[in-house]
Amino acid sequence: VPKKHLLFFKLFMKRAARAADVIITDSEHSKQDICRHLRVPAEKVRVIYLGYAPTPLPSNLCEVRQRMFDRHGIRQPYLLFVGVIEPKKNLERLLEAFALLRRKHAAFQSLQLVIAGGKGWFYEQVYRKLDVLRLGEAVVFTGFVPDEDLPCLYSGAEAFVFPSIYEGFGLPVLEAMAYGAPVITSRVSSLPEIAGNAGILVDPLDPASLCQGMETVLMNPSARAQMAEAGRLRAQQFSWQRTADETYR
Repeated sequence: VPKKHLLFFKLFMKRAARAADVIITDSEHSKQDICRHLRVPAEKVRVIYLGYAPTPLPSNLCEVRQRMFDRHGIRQPYLLFVGVIEPKKNLERLLEAFALLRRKHAAFQSLQLVIAGGKGWFYEQVYRKLDVLRLGEAVVFTGFVPDEDLPCLYSGAEAFVFPSIYEGFGLPVLEAMAYGAPVITSRVSSLPEIAGNAGILVDPLDPASLCQGMETVLMNPSARAQMAEAGRLRAQQFSWQRTADETYR
């Protein structure tokens, strides 16, 4: 973690937590971390989940999506990751899992891995791993993707893969489910809370586990369709109205 971030947390966060009458956080996992690291009593911390309101897909979806694909060099089929490129997102192991998938299955040689997100701290490590694995054009880095492009990106993916090691909430998982992308995510941190039974939970530290999750989705169309529907229903449980009501109370 950058030293300036550590300094901020040490000097400011503990003081703010002690001074606050109530602390609101967005997952049970975050509540546990707050109580443990900031040393505040559990009754002072309230968990209120975030919400998400999906934007309706355009009537000319195929046309809009193709224009976006052309801008970024994307072709279907593809797996998708959305998030800042930084160590906690675990992208090096995602690349290893994707390389393993391609080695095991000749049918997936045309499959792309699309990584959509800006460069964060220590992003260079991911590009070095890409060179070592020689994945070349099979991996597409789009850079930052504006919100208006995300619905087309999520809805066109074979699966959304989010192997993060730590998340306070994990909003991209909720976004992907809302647009019917089957979700493969980590069984650690807050991510099981958000995905529930609608996603495939894997060991983020094991590329073979990640690869197995991809195989489950890619090689079983009926399971993929069931996951898409389960994800949509799961996402509907997270509304901004509920977030606002609970915050007001």
